[in-house]
Amino acid sequence: MRLITTSTTHHFSKVFASKVDHLHFQTYPSGELYAGKIKNYQGEKIIILHATPRETLHRSFFELFFILEVLEAQGVASITIIFTYLAYLRQDHSDYHPHPLDVLEKILSRFKHLKIYVVDPHTDVQQWGMMPLSLENFYAEKIQKIAPDALIVAPDKGRHSMVGHLSKNFDLEALLLNKVRGSSISFTPCTNMKSVEGRHCIILDDIIDSGDTLSAVSHYLKEAGAAKVTSFVTHSLYERKSSLDFYYTNSLPPSINAKPENVLCLSDFLKDSMKSI
Repeated sequence: MRLITTSTTHHFSKVFASKVDHLHFQTYPSGELYAGKIKNYQGEKIIILHATPRETLHRSFFELFFILEVLEAQGVASITIIFTYLAYLRQDHSDYHPHPLDVLEKILSRFKHLKIYVVDPHTDVQQWGMMPLSLENFYAEKIQKIAPDALIVAPDKGRHSMVGHLSKNFDLEALLLNKVRGSSISFTPCTNMKSVEGRHCIILDDIIDSGDTLSAVSHYLKEAGAAKVTSFVTHSLYERKSSLDFYYTNSLPPSINAKPENVLCLSDFLKDSMKSI
């Protein structure tokens, strides 16, 4: 099995050291991509770690297609893509047709022996022939280390399933909230709010972008009497310099405002995942 990282997952290369090949694309002044000589992987089983960050969103897709085309032409035995972050999943309630991931599925379907996995996806990716990689065990370990008696909080319906499973499988008390968007963000509880008072609340969310939801739910919990609020987020698209404090994984390349002490490293999770797929 040969592991390949791309320009969007190069930050994992140092962790996997000699076990990984990094395919680096150069850019002409015009912005066009080009690749140097690529190693021949004929007959090998390939795993590609890839992400689609906002800053290089469309370039990252083109880079992936380029790599897939080269690998298939070389005659590799199989290809597995692990998207540490896959864009466009937040359009799950969109009425637009086709959905961007319908287009992606059609493009990728032409490649033989291809399997695709997505780390902690925002919506059900199986409808596009992909498989989710759940972070339930990953977060359970973090929670049990820092606050085994914490109240875990789902800030919206999209996180009810994960938080519900964590509560059931790891004997953690949970609070499920529904997010209501209006002139401002508000919340309605699905479970008893009395459990909040005096507790250490840990919010679990999949994506932070503007930070509005995380800020609002933190305020909501503190107003309800929470003694402390901690936030865990999988995919951070947040770029502002502010007082908003949260822990986030390295599913995406580090930003200029990254706080190393707040990063939850996915390396061990990815190693374990690659053993089982």
